[in-house]
Amino acid sequence: MAAIVTLVLGTLVARVAGWLGLDYVDSWPQAVAVGLAAMFVMTGIAHFVNPLRRDMIAIVPPRLPAAGPLVTITGVLELTGAAGLLYPPTRVAAAVCLFALMLVMFPANIYASRMPNPPKSMTSRLDVRTVEEIVYLTAAVVVGLGSIQ
Repeated sequence: MAAIVTLVLGTLVARVAGWLGLDYVDSWPQAVAVGLAAMFVMTGIAHFVNPLRRDMIAIVPPRLPAAGPLVTITGVLELTGAAGLLYPPTRVAAAVCLFALMLVMFPANIYASRMPNPPKSMTSRLDVRTVEEIVYLTAAVVVGLGSIQ
């Protein structure tokens, strides 16, 4: 839930700044890019800080090798993508790459929803996780399509 709140609040604060004259966020796609970047900074950092890191490692499907390094790699990719969203020349590429990353990581959410005893921070039902994922994917599309020049 914190991720979606960060996305929405970050977007709204950025859009208000645009209305107040900050050219960097003078459109909705630019404001969504800031909100999405804030969200990915938050979730990216979570990949490195316990107990969330430990919980993320626990929900990596067992058929995948090296859960710890995978969580580290995805954290780095999220932080790199967040930076890319904030730099206009790389914004579209970052949005596309983060869209793909979210799709690739979603099976961990499915796995977590089916675990008999999921980690405490990973207890959201699959329908809730799916709706949130659709919101995040839509935000990436808004940024990607809205930033094409």
